[in-house]
Amino acid sequence: MSLHANIALAFSDPGDESLWRGILDSQGVVAVRAEADLAGCAALVADVAALAQRGMSPPDAARWMHESHPGVSLLVRVPGRAGFTVAEREWARACGIDSLLPGGTVAAWDESIKPMTERILASAGLPRIDVRALERHVRELVRRGVEPRPSSSKDIYADAYVLRTQDIDPLALHEAMQQPGGVPVEDRAFRGKTYPRCFVASEAIGWIERRYGIRRAMAETACRFLWRTGRIHHVLRDASFADDYLFFRFAGSREQLARVDLARLERALGEAGGLAIADRTWHGRTFPRCFVGLEAVEWIMRRERLPFGAAEALGQGLLELGGLRHVTGEHDFIGDNYFYRLAADERALARDPVGA
Repeated sequence: MSLHANIALAFSDPGDESLWRGILDSQGVVAVRAEADLAGCAALVADVAALAQRGMSPPDAARWMHESHPGVSLLVRVPGRAGFTVAEREWARACGIDSLLPGGTVAAWDESIKPMTERILASAGLPRIDVRALERHVRELVRRGVEPRPSSSKDIYADAYVLRTQDIDPLALHEAMQQPGGVPVEDRAFRGKTYPRCFVASEAIGWIERRYGIRRAMAETACRFLWRTGRIHHVLRDASFADDYLFFRFAGSREQLARVDLARLERALGEAGGLAIADRTWHGRTFPRCFVGLEAVEWIMRRERLPFGAAEALGQGLLELGGLRHVTGEHDFIGDNYFYRLAADERALARDPVGA
């Protein structure tokens, strides 16, 4: 097969880089490291984590590409994600990112690897995918035992397969759970601390079981799928979904999230009338130019007319896409007394850690 063009890769996981080098090779495309000269490349495919290691957020990378390598497409990969909202895709386009790519798995290559390969080739202006060559390559990886590797993507597709065999639509359940008469959402207390607007995992499973006559194990699988795909999340984002007394929140309905302009929201966070950004102290340590997660959630709720969990999910989306980060990088976005910083302020502090 003749070689059509080079595509640069910047991946944080060596296993992912090896996988995609082989996939692109099956399509007659040479994959090079991003450290090489991008002038000879048609596209750059980069993980968010790999960009962060280079001191760049995805919007930073888009600006750099536009200035230094015009005409080279930028595709940003978020390996832990199964997909993106309409608002997130529009945010990417507004930033100059050609495409957002989720994680993928050879365990469901036709549903994940194939469409991602199509998007990479299309963004690079290359001929259509050779499906037979891709399938031969994937089957050889499986035969050799190299793939599929354990991953969140593999778990998501495994849950989806089980649910399909039982004719269970988890997305329809997700919408119904949030409607009036759905899963009870209220402020709940545990060990003296109150968690606003959340539901109990075991109660959600019981609601599905009673409402739809679905076996409890299958109801739990449906909720676990929703958790793995980010449609529900633990109040502290430090527990997986289980049939237990655990507090979770809904990340919002399709209708709620579809009306959000994420790019405009991100700009407004740092403008006059936006978040209260200040130097803050915790346990004797001062963190410059940051804001409080709970205050941000409440601000987003007011601005976008969203429930708590949906506002929190928008913050998490911006964190995963590089628009903001926890001040020490230790936490996801949580609507509580945690400190976060906008990407613009991160860049300012990196340039001038004393005066910023």
